Amino acid sequence: MLPDDSMLQNRYQILKRLGQGGMGAVYLARDTKFGSHVAVKEMLLPDNPDCKEAFTREANLLNSMRHAALSHVIDYFIEGRGQFLVMQYIEGRNLDDLLRERVKSDQEPFYPEQVIDWVKQILDALDYLHNHTPSVLHQDIKPQNLILTPQGKIMLLDFGLARIQVPDTGDYYSLAAYTPPYASWEQLNGKGIDPRSDLFSLAVTSYHLLTGDLPPDAQRRMYDLMDGQADPLQMMNIVNPRISPGVAEVFHSALAIRKEDRPQTAAEMLRSLNQAYEAITDLRDIPTVLAEAETVKETDLEKLNSQHAYEDIVDNRESWRRIFLDSVSGARSASSHANYWMSESLTENCIEKAKIYVRLSREAARTARDLMITAEKAKKFMNMSE
Repeated sequence: MLPDDSMLQNRYQILKRLGQGGMGAVYLARDTKFGSHVAVKEMLLPDNPDCKEAFTREANLLNSMRHAALSHVIDYFIEGRGQFLVMQYIEGRNLDDLLRERVKSDQEPFYPEQVIDWVKQILDALDYLHNHTPSVLHQDIKPQNLILTPQGKIMLLDFGLARIQVPDTGDYYSLAAYTPPYASWEQLNGKGIDPRSDLFSLAVTSYHLLTGDLPPDAQRRMYDLMDGQADPLQMMNIVNPRISPGVAEVFHSALAIRKEDRPQTAAEMLRSLNQAYEAITDLRDIPTVLAEAETVKETDLEKLNSQHAYEDIVDNRESWRRIFLDSVSGARSASSHANYWMSESLTENCIEKAKIYVRLSREAARTARDLMITAEKAKKFMNMSE
C-alpha cells in the first residue's frame, strides 16, 4: 500500500487510498504537472515479461476508449513491483455505498426509474466496448464499480480487470479476476466467456439495486439445476412489486445460466428494456387520461349546447353533443381495456394491445377537449358580436 504524500513518476502525488482489493488498490492523486485530481490504480501482478507486455497492451487500448460512461485512461507506468494506470478521477459515490445507506436506514431500494436509466447508460457503454476492435469485456460489473456523479450520470469504473479479445483466436485474455456473487457460470467455470457474461453481471447488479438483495449466485443455481431441483432465482417483481413484469422479464432473461438463453448483445438487451419501459410509461398515462375524461361534467355539455355563434355548432348541436359524449366514453373504455390487457400476461402481444388502447384513450380524450375548446371560442365570438 502506498503512503499518503508519496510520489510516483515525480508527477503523481498520492493524497489518499480510495479502495483496495486482492489485486491492488486505487488512490486519489494530484497530477502536479496540471494541478488536477486523478485516480491511480495500482495492480500487483506477477513480475514476468508476459504480464508486463499484456499490461502495456491493455493500457494502450484503454487509452483509446472514448465513451461518456467510461473513465478515460490517461497514463500508465511500471514502478517497483506495481503496474499503474492513471485515470480520469470521477467525482461521485458508488452505488454499493448508496444502497447500503438505504438499507441501513430502512429505506426501500432504488426507484425502478432510476435504475433503468442507469442500466441504459451502462448498456450503451457495453455496446461500445463489445463492438470495439479488439472487443473488450469489463468482467467485473457490480455496484461498487458504478459511480453516480453529482450530475446524475452513471460511470462504469475499474478497467484494470478488463478482458481483451485476442484477434487470431477470438478468446479473451485478462490480467485479473472477477467478483463471484456477480459472476456468470462461465466465469466461475473459466470457459466460454464472451459479451453475454457482462450482461449477466449487469443483471445481477440491477437485481441487487432494485430489490436490496443479491440473487442466488450462478454456482448455487447451476448445482440445484444439475441436482434436478428448480432454479431458486425469483423474478424481480415478486421480490419488489414496484417493478413491472415486463421490465423484470428483461432482467430475468439476462440472468439465464446458459448464455445462449440471454440477450445476445448489449444492444438487444437495451432494445428490450426500452420496449418494456415505454409500455410502462404509456400505461402510466392512463390515470391522467381518466382524470381528464372525468373532469367533463354535464355543465360542460350544457355549455357546448348553448353556443350559437358558429354556424356548424348551431346547425349540428346534437351531433356535436353525441360526438362529445362518445369521446368521453371512448377514453374511459379504452383506458379500461389497456388496464385489462396489461394485467393478463407478459406476452408482447398483450403489451402491444395495451399500448393501442392507451393511444385510443389519448385520442378520445383529446377529441373531447378539442370540442370544448371550440365551444369556448364560439362563446367568446358570440360575446364580442353582441
